[in-house]
Amino acid sequence: MSSKWFELEDFTPRPEQNVDAVEPNDVAFEQETLAIKTPQKKRVSTGAFLAGAGGVLAVIVGVSVWAVMPTNSAADAQVEPSESEVPAASIVAATTEPSTEPSVMRAGTNCAGESTIDAGRESLEEAIVTFQTAYHERNADGVLAVVAQDSAMAAENWAEILPLAAPEGTTWCVTFSPESDTSVATDLTITDPAGKSVIYRQNITGAESDSGWILHKITERVDENA
Repeated sequence: MSSKWFELEDFTPRPEQNVDAVEPNDVAFEQETLAIKTPQKKRVSTGAFLAGAGGVLAVIVGVSVWAVMPTNSAADAQVEPSESEVPAASIVAATTEPSTEPSVMRAGTNCAGESTIDAGRESLEEAIVTFQTAYHERNADGVLAVVAQDSAMAAENWAEILPLAAPEGTTWCVTFSPESDTSVATDLTITDPAGKSVIYRQNITGAESDSGWILHKITERVDENA
């Protein structure tokens, strides 16, 4: 059996064979003679067409959800959604400014309108603003103060991550779409010091503790219409 993706049958015409004349009514022998003289057609298996049609694969590009690193590509590929905590975020080129509508919940240093949520611990949204503020100020202790101690984020070395992930001059704006009491969908727009912006679509879950709201998990979010 061939190890190739597909096989091509050898269709080299066979030399004509000398055959004795037959009576016109000898139909069976005449058909056999025609079969000898007619070369077989080349057959290509379905696998050949499939191999040719599937030659281009999309490259999936991921960056850390909580260790955000600026990218150099203006159009990164889409990422498949995941149900578990993953060190990746969905990235799309930032083509529009964040909404200036008063009803939009937003906060940051580079929002198109005024921030409507302050840093704090009285709600999940406030805890997210506290996290992002500490993150972009490269404050490792501030980040750890607002994440659950049993979460994957608590095990990160923020002192090393933050200077690279949020270099001085980086600006940000986060908008919120609450999904439940303990879950919020966010669009985080980060603009690097060179002026390039990317949007990170995330789902963030948290819980209320004795010291206020804390973050448990940050996962990528892929919107069907994004």
